[in-house]
Amino acid sequence: MMYRPHDNDITFYLQVYRDVREAKWCLANLRRVYPNAKVLMVSDGDDNPVWPKIAQRHNARYVAGARLYATEYGGRMIQRMLDLYAENPTPYLVKIDTDTWVHRRLRYLPTGCKVFGTLEWVTWAGQEPLGYPNVQGGFVGYTREAITLMRSSKLLVSTRLQDYDNTYADVADIRRRAERGMVSFDFLTRYACKALGITCEEYDEVKSQYRGWVPETDGQFAFTHPHKEIASRSALSRLAREVIPTPVKAQIQQAVTTAQSLAGISKPVPKPRPAVKRRPRPSTARSDAA
Repeated sequence: MMYRPHDNDITFYLQVYRDVREAKWCLANLRRVYPNAKVLMVSDGDDNPVWPKIAQRHNARYVAGARLYATEYGGRMIQRMLDLYAENPTPYLVKIDTDTWVHRRLRYLPTGCKVFGTLEWVTWAGQEPLGYPNVQGGFVGYTREAITLMRSSKLLVSTRLQDYDNTYADVADIRRRAERGMVSFDFLTRYACKALGITCEEYDEVKSQYRGWVPETDGQFAFTHPHKEIASRSALSRLAREVIPTPVKAQIQQAVTTAQSLAGISKPVPKPRPAVKRRPRPSTARSDAA
């Protein structure tokens, strides 16, 4: 079955960490398309004081969270997301990244106990087949039924997830990541879905991949990912418009004048020109003498 969603049916979840420019870009696009939806913005250990201001500007709830990406925390990063959602639940939770591009509204959402998005059947780097699919990050949707099952199982807070080799890191790509000390949000979700019998469903309203360029599709997809370069470039352009509202030449001249003033350099006073002696012009008046 399919469901046509309204703004108050979805909670959007955005985790941020040292990506201010991308977050501004993402939230601006999200609010353009979903002006009234609930948005949770959670910092994963980044205490930049600008985050609460950005959240307020975009009518999002901000939560300053601890850094939970380390393998020692297992699935607690996902559990935090589910717990925050459950404080005021909606029918759906959608996790997006700061370089996810929001193009238009979702025309429908799946029903039942499901996690949905773009399914990955082969790992990106190692091209290793997956017996159970992974919902690629950038857009991961959860139905309320799936979240209820995940939370009640306590699977994501289990200490056995610290043993990544025998749990979620069952492919070389994710194992290498775990050996560097970082969990995989996507593959932890995949592990929970597989263990609990939650359906991972292909969702044709979105297109997300790990890396590479997602081409323009003339509105075929509501959300696409990744767009790190576009997010950074757009944010810089917006910043330039805010900081430099006057012509560039005037800004440069102002900067030079300020620098000279701070350095104690005054503008040179022009020397007076020497007076130029001019020869008297011959008279052109007619004489009245006969």
